[in-house]
Amino acid sequence: MTFTDPTYLWALSGLLLPLAIHLLSKKEGKVVRVGSIQLLKTSNPRQSKHIRINEILLLILRMSIITIAVMIMAGISIPASAKKNKIIYLIEPELYNSNLFSYDTLPQDAVRILYPGLPDPETFQNTADEQRSPDYWSLAKEAQSLPADSLIAYISGKVNSIQGKRPTFSKPVHWIKINRCDPQTIPLKAIAKDDGIMLYSLRTDCNASVIEKQIIPGGNISVVFNESRDSIRLNSSQNKEWIPYTPSAVQKIMFDTAPKFKKDSVYLDALLSAAYEFLEIKMEKYRFNTDAVTETDLLVWLNEEPLPSTKSMVIRIGTDSLANSMIVQGASVNRWRLTTRLNEENIFDAKLSNALIKILTEDPNLSESIQEKDQRTISSSELKMRSATNDVAGKRQTAAFKMNRWLWLFLFLMLVAERIIAYLRKQ
Repeated sequence: MTFTDPTYLWALSGLLLPLAIHLLSKKEGKVVRVGSIQLLKTSNPRQSKHIRINEILLLILRMSIITIAVMIMAGISIPASAKKNKIIYLIEPELYNSNLFSYDTLPQDAVRILYPGLPDPETFQNTADEQRSPDYWSLAKEAQSLPADSLIAYISGKVNSIQGKRPTFSKPVHWIKINRCDPQTIPLKAIAKDDGIMLYSLRTDCNASVIEKQIIPGGNISVVFNESRDSIRLNSSQNKEWIPYTPSAVQKIMFDTAPKFKKDSVYLDALLSAAYEFLEIKMEKYRFNTDAVTETDLLVWLNEEPLPSTKSMVIRIGTDSLANSMIVQGASVNRWRLTTRLNEENIFDAKLSNALIKILTEDPNLSESIQEKDQRTISSSELKMRSATNDVAGKRQTAAFKMNRWLWLFLFLMLVAERIIAYLRKQ
């Protein structure tokens, strides 16, 4: 039994009021006229000192009315006794398919795979899509519908499995992190250089992930090209997957500048030259040519004229006083817009050179690949979820409201009964 507002229970002291009234009330004896007292039995001359309690039924009714009224104000609720369900165990697909974790000791009917739909081991099928890191928060939300009092999740705890805001759930989820910290070096992409091939690799473990660069000398027999020569494979590496390869390391940059943006063009040209030099990529600059616009890698459009149709990356100018950054992304992935005119002061204040380097090296496919292969993990303490105290209180208030409806009905009936009895007894 619980109360929403237990402070009102002090009002139960009001039960003393009807008790005092009944104890102190003295009803005068009824006078019966008789012709003779000869046949009457003589009573004890000593008077009784105790006070009789008049109308026991009315006393009980009135005290019950006060008690029910106090219970309504205090918001009484009696939680229903629910059958305790078994604990359900959630296992991340990566651990399920590895030798690091054995679930044979767990109840087989209480095991689920931490994957959308929460399948059991018998119906779970191992596919390439199921090898991706799961979203812990969304799957924990989905698991709230399972018939269990608590959930135990065995996870690897990778950083890329934490997506979005930390949720609040009423059903507890206990996260058990199984350490799998094998350092890996994963080739990501390769770019042609004058002296060979620049290979970019991801070195990752539980604590950190770092992008490394390595020059592979030209003519190295360990490098194998595919037929279209857009991918390579390293025979010396344990990873035999094909690595994306860019045959030409020269980036073609095309400028189209209106006279009013001549100064902006000078600043942007210097910034792009510094960025490509930092990235160790050669660049070739051209003036705008309609016939060659499809062959360029980057089109710098400092002009108020309509932009020509092209699939290349575009940096154009379009002032916007409400923008939060000097360069913002446009309607598509490879469209960028300068939001203000360039000068020596705002170039350094906004760190435009850093922004350009990030734009020039941005590769959606590569970013997705890095995210999938990232082995960094988080500590178990960061997986603690907030308890839904507000939700529990809300459920209690709802249960109390449902019970109060019956108390109001009972109180009304008792008031009617008390008035009827008091009328008949003339109290």
